[in-house]
Amino acid sequence: MNEKPEVAKIKAALKRTGYNALRSKREDRSGRFLAPPMSNLTIVQPENPDEDIVVFANHCAFMWSVYQHGRVLFERSTESDKKRMEKAALIFFGDINRILIEYLILQVCKVTDAANDFKKNDNLTVAFLLQHYDFSSQPAADKKLRQLASQLHSFRRIVEPARNKFISHADRSAILADLTLGVASQEVWDQFWRELDEFVSIIYNEVVGEPFNITRLAMATDVDGLLKALRSAACFDKLMDEPNLTSHCADLFFAND
Repeated sequence: MNEKPEVAKIKAALKRTGYNALRSKREDRSGRFLAPPMSNLTIVQPENPDEDIVVFANHCAFMWSVYQHGRVLFERSTESDKKRMEKAALIFFGDINRILIEYLILQVCKVTDAANDFKKNDNLTVAFLLQHYDFSSQPAADKKLRQLASQLHSFRRIVEPARNKFISHADRSAILADLTLGVASQEVWDQFWRELDEFVSIIYNEVVGEPFNITRLAMATDVDGLLKALRSAACFDKLMDEPNLTSHCADLFFAND
């Protein structure tokens, strides 16, 4: 049975889409898509990549990257960018906003957890690193690290109620009361990142012998590319509204294999 010409054209176009490429390259046996590699999880490859501070530093760099995704997408973007996101996928971008916020709060609490859980398992946290690495021979560094750890835990106390009531649990009373928890000003968030960066940097430099700054990554986020693509799509939509251009644009699309 012969296909209609327009059906054949559509199938040919679908073969060139990113969706098709993802299915052919990243699909596992259950049919679910595998996540692409996260380069920010392995920023550096020192001599001993399993060293605790290396693993911790890379995770903190990943946290910073997630934070920058949200900042660029929802805070630093222009009003025009926000309108384009709403028009393209209002529910999706709204959900992504919430997911990024909840995930980041969860990660802040995770890296500032106690050094051990109730079963005596080690947690790779700020408190654990203070116990694991001995800075007693460097009083100034030891004092600074303990001061930074105290300040990081102070920030945890600000966001922890949100983690406890809304993210890790669904506290019925807090939900019904419509409480707002875990709010911190931009200034306070900036201070948290500076302190985490300095804490990681001091230990990393001493143990690995190289500088490492989680907030100075060459490319922490590429969300600008998404915003640019949405702008380009909006321009294309305007072009498609022009009767004389519509047919020509369609011909170009199907002609480029």
